[in-house]
Amino acid sequence: MISAAHSAAARQNGILFGGTKQRTHEQLEADFLVKVNKDGPIPAHVPHLGKCWLWTGSCDGNGYGNFHVRGKPSKSHRYSYELHFGPFDEALFVCHHCDNTTCANPNHLFLGTCALNNADAAQKGRAKFVVPPQPLLSPEQIQYVRDHFIPYKATVSMLAKNMGVSRHSVKWAIYGSYKKST
Repeated sequence: MISAAHSAAARQNGILFGGTKQRTHEQLEADFLVKVNKDGPIPAHVPHLGKCWLWTGSCDGNGYGNFHVRGKPSKSHRYSYELHFGPFDEALFVCHHCDNTTCANPNHLFLGTCALNNADAAQKGRAKFVVPPQPLLSPEQIQYVRDHFIPYKATVSMLAKNMGVSRHSVKWAIYGSYKKST
């Protein structure tokens, strides 16, 4: 049971029964800016955009800043974009021109789709993903794979090695990424 004095103090502070006080827009902005160092490096490939604003709060495993907005976890660069440019579709990515994951400078941020973000990463040579090669099997090779694949005996790896092609190509032939009419 909570004492009357404790309950009154909690109400005065905006906290009752373990809840958190909702910050005003001004408080939220102030709490955000306290954790931003506006004296970061100037990115060499986009010096005209100015200095990075480095997030000094906690970061996730990929280096993106963590910030709670209205009781929900968010990323610091996403909040910075919303703070400076207004609300946006949450399905969109907030991408960095500067390629600095801790940067929250709104001039370094732009909205994009997953495909645009991946293309930007690949163009700048920082992609962590590998685009699988297009399979280049002839119709005869596709039929050979389909006729000879036996799980645990003639495996994908064995067929790929024997044919001198990638495992992806063999998998695509087996599991139907190639149209059967080829």
